[in-house]
Amino acid sequence: MKNLACFNRTIAAVGLACLGIGTSDAAMVDYQISTSTALLESFNISYNTSGNTLNNTDNGAYVGGIQISRVTGGTQPLSAFPSTYTTVCTDVGNIVYMGDTYGYDLKSFSGQAGLNPLWGYNATTIGGTGTQLTGATLQGEQALAIQNAAHIFYSEFSNLGTGATASQNAAVQLAVWAALYNTTISGQITGFSYSGGNGSISGGRLAVSGADQAAINLAASWLNAINTGGTAGNYGLTGNLLYPNPTTQNGAPVQELLIRTQDATPVPEASTMVAGVLLLLPFGASTLRMFRKNRTT
Repeated sequence: MKNLACFNRTIAAVGLACLGIGTSDAAMVDYQISTSTALLESFNISYNTSGNTLNNTDNGAYVGGIQISRVTGGTQPLSAFPSTYTTVCTDVGNIVYMGDTYGYDLKSFSGQAGLNPLWGYNATTIGGTGTQLTGATLQGEQALAIQNAAHIFYSEFSNLGTGATASQNAAVQLAVWAALYNTTISGQITGFSYSGGNGSISGGRLAVSGADQAAINLAASWLNAINTGGTAGNYGLTGNLLYPNPTTQNGAPVQELLIRTQDATPVPEASTMVAGVLLLLPFGASTLRMFRKNRTT
């Protein structure tokens, strides 16, 4: 039996781990999770959900690019979303199983906060007693965190998929997690080190160890580039989440996945278009009444 970080908790049904929230929107699409582990590597992952310690650990967890394939079903035409895609998850707590199919809505990552656990270095007291943020201040930190994560996802997208090595795929996932959980209110990322080509991710709300040090080094180099680039947390990026609909599927809470804006062009459902027409009816009727009133014989 093998634990998986973004993939399930048992190799028999091999799956993935992250989050989701389920509301019925106009961008419903069905994706099947690949059964291939070619883009995955094993790491020990510890992360914080509450308090000021790393209180969750997955030893021997699989980390890397998640391959998904569009299947019939849902409410969106097949052409609206990529038929195949390699992505990463944004939360370390929930699950999807390899080989299973999940329904997703397309949601902008703007204004999202993450679930299980929440994004942001100060979403808990990990930095010490009294440092936990709440309300609009925490939301501001979370907005910086998803910007840093999205910057990595967009900039290093070529390091995902079969054209890249398993080490590169793992580095993208590790860096996205570190950006989401270790971005501070200043936009800087804490909890890692990088010097002379060597790196570590071992503090804050996420700690990583494993046999592939090259993947950790690569992830740390990207995090370091964000901190030293002068625009940390302020990239002005737009993007989307494949957001599980419903939250729980196949007996487990489902993860959310990142997808670039240019990779999905959802078509409004008929019910959404009808609702839009209905909103216009009062205006149309008023116009007609005005026309009749002003008409002369």
